Amino acid sequence: MIITVLGLGEAGSLYAQGLIAAGTTVRGYDPFTAGSPAGVEKFGSISEAVNGAEFVLSLTGARASEKVAAEAASHLSETAVYLDMNVASATTKQRAAQPILAVQRAFVDVAVVGPVPVHGSATPVVLSGPGREAAAALFEKLGAPVEIAGELPGDASNRKLLRSVFMKGLASVITEALDAGEAAGAREWVKEQMRAELVLGDKIIDRLYTGTIKHASRRGHELRDAAEQLTQLGIEPIITTAAARLHEERANEATA
Repeated sequence: MIITVLGLGEAGSLYAQGLIAAGTTVRGYDPFTAGSPAGVEKFGSISEAVNGAEFVLSLTGARASEKVAAEAASHLSETAVYLDMNVASATTKQRAAQPILAVQRAFVDVAVVGPVPVHGSATPVVLSGPGREAAAALFEKLGAPVEIAGELPGDASNRKLLRSVFMKGLASVITEALDAGEAAGAREWVKEQMRAELVLGDKIIDRLYTGTIKHASRRGHELRDAAEQLTQLGIEPIITTAAARLHEERANEATA
């Protein structure tokens, strides 16, 4: 089996390594990297790299994904499956899919829902689009948990971005809180508070959600005070101010 990886950055290189370990022949293309992972045959053009490949994995970044898909489309073999693995909106995935589907090739919207540096090519994925079943078999071979989101390109990416609201939001909250803790000389204490809460699973999720609705007004005032404290510590309270606004809006809705 020949598989082409377009984009040999951190994620692309890790997928290439996993594919090689699984016994596949891996080709690569990336004009912005000097080398390539051991065992990857690197090509100088997209057309050469994808010609004859059974699967093509696009890990170029969202800004280049549409252009790369359009360039690859006319060079794909009749049975090729094109996997767009970039983090992008559903609209971007749909535009990237158009040139692939126009030449009657299979397109898969792949949402990677975990840290690739941690899990490598076994990182969980969510799939959608016409080639999803073939892609599922490939990822399962790599040891990755697979979820099918729907039939259309964009269905998987919609799930990914919903997760991003939580994960990147959580990362932002943690960053702001730890920076504030550091400034106040209490970083480890703040971290311990996080550690104690994050092990509670559904219990803490439900408590935080229902508590936000029930106590929105009081917590909004509390967060305004917290934002003022962060400002005094020299930390710009970006997330804390946004959280205060959310609570205030929920309080207004409850009294409307």
